[in-house]
Amino acid sequence: MAGEFSPAHQRSRSYHRRRDIRENQPVSDDPESRAGAVEVAILAASPDQFGAALSDLGEAKFGRRTAPDEWSPLEILRHVRASDLIVASRIWNVLTRPDGVQLGLDERKYGDLLARADLSAADQVQAFILRRRELVGLLRRLSSHEWTAPVRTDFGEVSILRLAGDMTSHEQEHLGQLAAAVDALGTATSS
Repeated sequence: MAGEFSPAHQRSRSYHRRRDIRENQPVSDDPESRAGAVEVAILAASPDQFGAALSDLGEAKFGRRTAPDEWSPLEILRHVRASDLIVASRIWNVLTRPDGVQLGLDERKYGDLLARADLSAADQVQAFILRRRELVGLLRRLSSHEWTAPVRTDFGEVSILRLAGDMTSHEQEHLGQLAAAVDALGTATSS
């Protein structure tokens, strides 16, 4: 039958068509993309705030808690990086395999693994900066469809826009915690 393709060939054509749609598309003027641009700008700035805190405090103070029940700036960084590893991976995964279910993962366990990697605070900040630069570069080039396409997770259906929004809210909460710790540690006398 002329003009018909085998199922394997049709899947191959579908894959290539999907890739063509996703490559190098700038964020459009759609409301979803404008909202995405706001999220991207906030996400782009987060790593620099950790870099500034480390620069202000130095390695020793960066690892110090202000109180026994408060996280140190280093612990805050690990937590934010762990969350970033999980959520950013979901975004990359859904763009490469939109039919997959993205599993919920425990960011505290990821944080424990990051601690076991035994990187200096400076190396952790640098790793966060580079990973985030990649994510931000990708997000800036998503189409409106990609921002709003359903992402299936084991906790329900969301979109990349929602994931980015949740990530932004989470980081802003911890950046407030970081600022408070830096203020407290910066005014404390060295011990």
